[in-house]
Amino acid sequence: ASEIIENARASLVPEAVMDSWSDFRKYFTESEFNDLFYSAHIQNIDANKIIYEQGCRNDFLYFLNEGTVKSVFAKEGADILVQTLGPGAMFGHESLFSLTLSPTTMKTIIPVNIGLLSDFAIQKLMEKHPGILLKLKRYGQTLVSSQDILQKRGLTRRSHERFKIDRNRLSFTILDVSGKPLTREHTGEFSDISVGGLSFF
Repeated sequence: ASEIIENARASLVPEAVMDSWSDFRKYFTESEFNDLFYSAHIQNIDANKIIYEQGCRNDFLYFLNEGTVKSVFAKEGADILVQTLGPGAMFGHESLFSLTLSPTTMKTIIPVNIGLLSDFAIQKLMEKHPGILLKLKRYGQTLVSSQDILQKRGLTRRSHERFKIDRNRLSFTILDVSGKPLTREHTGEFSDISVGGLSFF
């Protein structure tokens, strides 16, 4: 019965979307992909609109179903093009998974159809698919990083040099002033460190 339900749900996913996400789907079971698709909040966004801004917190994972977007880096009053992404692109993972501010601004070039998956939605998915967060992170690691592009091109807003460190795993929870947890437990690996603090993924 469950297989019949999954086949029925899969048949409702537009064929163009299935084709766009063919590489992404290789990392997930059919049930996981279907649940990801139906858990995302679908939005249509007009051309030349900002999805999220550089230096701001990002609370979503984005799945581009239709249209084209670009990430830009603001420096000295000018927007420098970093990446252009089309259907089948996942983005927002760099800041969402590492709890850092967005390194670039993401804008629509033409009207887009996009799926937004919140951190809360991911936690709900993990109740049924415990390994789905790790799979999302692994897929994200296969993508070209905006931060890597910025570093290679010498574009940075940081005032202090960062130094790579040996990767050691960590686990932590953000607390409020009274010591109560504000977030779920996060795990990752150390990446680099500077005067301002350390980063991880």
